[in-house]
Amino acid sequence: MYAIPGLIGLIIFTYVRPQEFVPGMGGLPWINMWLALILGGFIYDMTSGQLRKEKTPLLKWSLIFYVWCFFTLALKVPGEMAGKFTYLTTGIGLSLIIQHAIQSAKTFLRIALVVFATSMFCVSVAFHQGFQDFQCVVVTLDPENPDAPPDLAPDGRPCERQDNCREGPGGDEELDYYCEHVGLFGTTSISTGRVRWRGVLMDPNETTLAAGQSIPFALAVYEMRRTLLRLLLVLATVVVVVITDVFSQSRGAILIFMTVMGVYFVRKYGIRGALVGGGMAAPLMMLGGRSGEEAAQSAEERMEVMHDGLNMFFGNPIFGVGYAQFTKHCFLTAHNAYVLAASELGLFGFFVWMVIVYTVMKMMILALQRYKNVPGGEMIRAWALALFASFCGTLVGIFFLSWTYHYVLWIYFGIAGGFYTMIRTTDRNFEVKISRGEYGLIIGICIGLMVGLRLWLRLKGH
Repeated sequence: MYAIPGLIGLIIFTYVRPQEFVPGMGGLPWINMWLALILGGFIYDMTSGQLRKEKTPLLKWSLIFYVWCFFTLALKVPGEMAGKFTYLTTGIGLSLIIQHAIQSAKTFLRIALVVFATSMFCVSVAFHQGFQDFQCVVVTLDPENPDAPPDLAPDGRPCERQDNCREGPGGDEELDYYCEHVGLFGTTSISTGRVRWRGVLMDPNETTLAAGQSIPFALAVYEMRRTLLRLLLVLATVVVVVITDVFSQSRGAILIFMTVMGVYFVRKYGIRGALVGGGMAAPLMMLGGRSGEEAAQSAEERMEVMHDGLNMFFGNPIFGVGYAQFTKHCFLTAHNAYVLAASELGLFGFFVWMVIVYTVMKMMILALQRYKNVPGGEMIRAWALALFASFCGTLVGIFFLSWTYHYVLWIYFGIAGGFYTMIRTTDRNFEVKISRGEYGLIIGICIGLMVGLRLWLRLKGH
């Protein structure tokens, strides 16, 4: 199918960002080029009959979410609509095309393995970065866009702390410096040693979320055919992810790892498996995560931001403050995808986003139930469990990240939708429908979560 090469290219460029470190690639509009290739290929595949007309359960709600985002923006800040168009359109558009272009097991595996490989490439660079010595890094801010991430340029001098860079030999008192690990492809750590990748995974917590999402994919490959080579792939993935989590000093990484492994062990061994899965995270709990004054300050800052976000929601419960407007009302982004959705889009927008999440989870549960004892259903069982575990870890991770509209989250939504269309290729009776009672449950979850967070913050003195 002609849409697949463009999809693979855009996924790689979304994660890996070669245009940021390969000389000569930075000046071209790569995203637009890949999108044009995808759309052209998708249209040809549809018109030539290579793709059947199949709607996923996510299609309607993804389109409603997309329209509602721009409706709230037009209502609150109409002058910013043009500037916000590309990001949201690219993420949701890519998701929808992935959902409907995957209609065979071969195509599904190709896309899933590309996501796994690119995720682990980024995580492996962060893994390597953590073993490197500290170097002085010159920090340069963009005067035209002070909110943009600073440009970081290692100058090659070793250091033990930030003061060494300015006061030591070769230092310049007029410059700002960090003392960080310097890794491959011009990457550096942040906050004195917290490893990370770049681009859409430039935050250490984002890097470790991508790491946690990858473990179930390796396990699915092994479950499809249990060979020594595939077992080694699983072991290597787990080792790299665990060590990267430790180097990242991310407390969220511990929870993600516990969640992902807990899902697998509960599935295999029942409730006792939860203890085994949790026990596997013991080294992370001892070695990972920040502590002390910096950690306490970070936690306090996040609670302040959450408090501001809840005030936005309760002050604007219907329309929110508008898509991409959170930082206009707060000094930081939300650091919580649920609060971000509610505060910017109001109750309806939050509900629609949660319907998408709920539908994805229900897809995997129904697939596991339907193919539990079906001969030849090994692949579907393996990937249904992998996607369910990956999404469970994701839902934990995005409680600490502003991932409501994030490219990677919507790529995973796309893979889930593609999994559905793959099953429907040979099983036309497989359907995922949401009942009225379930819609009521989702509304209750949305309201209960916001009220619960409000009460919890009050108990914490906010």
